[in-house]
Order: sequence, then structure tokens, then C-alpha cells
Amino acid sequence: MRNDMRLPEPEYTGTPIGSSGGPLFGQNLMDLINHPGFMQGIGGFLGQLFGGGGVDPYSAYEGDISQIPHTIKKYYDPYIEAGGDALGTLQSQFSRLLQNPDELLKHFGSTYQESPGYKFQVDEATNAANRAAAAGGMLGTPEEQSALSDRIHQLANQDYNQYLGNVLNLYGKGLGGFQDIEHQGYGAAQGAATNLANVQAAKAQADLADAYRKQQQSSSKGSFLGGLLGDVIGLF
Repeated sequence: MRNDMRLPEPEYTGTPIGSSGGPLFGQNLMDLINHPGFMQGIGGFLGQLFGGGGVDPYSAYEGDISQIPHTIKKYYDPYIEAGGDALGTLQSQFSRLLQNPDELLKHFGSTYQESPGYKFQVDEATNAANRAAAAGGMLGTPEEQSALSDRIHQLANQDYNQYLGNVLNLYGKGLGGFQDIEHQGYGAAQGAATNLANVQAAKAQADLADAYRKQQQSSSKGSFLGGLLGDVIGLF
């Protein structure tokens, strides 16, 4: 005699698929959609999808690049300003030198004073002339006085010309110094202009790249959302 032993079938207590109480894509799906956690998750997903909760990398880049011109100017401006001042001085001095050089020489000569060396040479020349005149029996004669006067006049011209030469030498060095400052200012202005132009070019490239990126994102998001909605609609 054979025993036909069968295991008891498990009792199914859920709603059968396709029954009026709970279709697979019917009330159960609506319960899932109406669940607060589900909608919160979808909202966060869509927010990140459309950039609502993220950090735009271009905004950070634009903030950094906008600081570059200020930083550049801070280092270049002192040289540019000094170069501009030097240029104004050079223009004034060169104009004065070319238009009326005699007036400039008179201005320099008006400050002439006899040097200690000149006074020493005059004393030496006077003593030598007196000794020579005394030896020749001409001391105090008009000839001796005329010769001594010519010698002193010659010494005075030498002293004045030496003084004027020294002044003009210093004047030339001063102009040369202003020219160096002006050249440095011009170089600083040129360097600043080049760097600022590079910054503007970099920003223009970044703007173009950002516009292209946003266009691509918009196109991708539109395609993705269209497909997502199509899939959801297809569930019903």
C-alpha cells in the first residue's frame, strides 16, 4: 500500500494579479506614487537632473577669473602711473630745450658761483705775473695789468664752462632717468594690456564653452525626460 504524501501548499494572502482588488499596474502603482518618500526621491532626482541642487562649475570659474584684472592692476599700476608722470616731464623739458636752448643755458648759468679751484688759480696766476713783472721791471705797468686781466678772464671762462658742463651732465642724467621710468611704465602698460586681453580671451572661451555645455545639457535633459515620461505612460 503506497502513501501519497503531499506537502501543504502555502496560503497566499495577497491580492491576486489581475483581480479586481489590485492589478499589477493599477492601484498599487498609485499607492507608490502617492507615497511621500517616493515623491521626495523623484523631486530630488529631477532637481539634480536640472541643476537645481548642484554647483555650477562655470560660476566658480567666472568668480575666479573676475579677480584677475584687479590683481594685475595692483602690481602694474604704480609703474604705469610713474611712467605717465615721467612722460609728461620729458615732453616739457624736451620742448623747452628745443624751442629755446639759450633760455635754458641762461637759467643754468644764473646759478653759477666761483669754485674754490678758480679762486686758487687766480691767486696763483696773480703771484706768478707779479713775480715775472718784478723780474723784468714791469711790475705795476699797464702791460702787466693787461696780461694779468686776460689770464684771470681765461680762468673765469674755464671755471664757468666747467660748471656749465657739470650742470648739463647732471641734467642729461636726469632726463635719462626719466626716460628709464617712462620706458618701464610703457612696458608695464603693455604687459598689463596683454595680460588683460588674455583674461578677456579666456573668459570669452569659457562663456562659449559654458553656453555649449548648457545647450548640450538642455538637449540631453529634454531627451531623457521625454523618454522617462514615455516609459511612465507606457506603464498604464
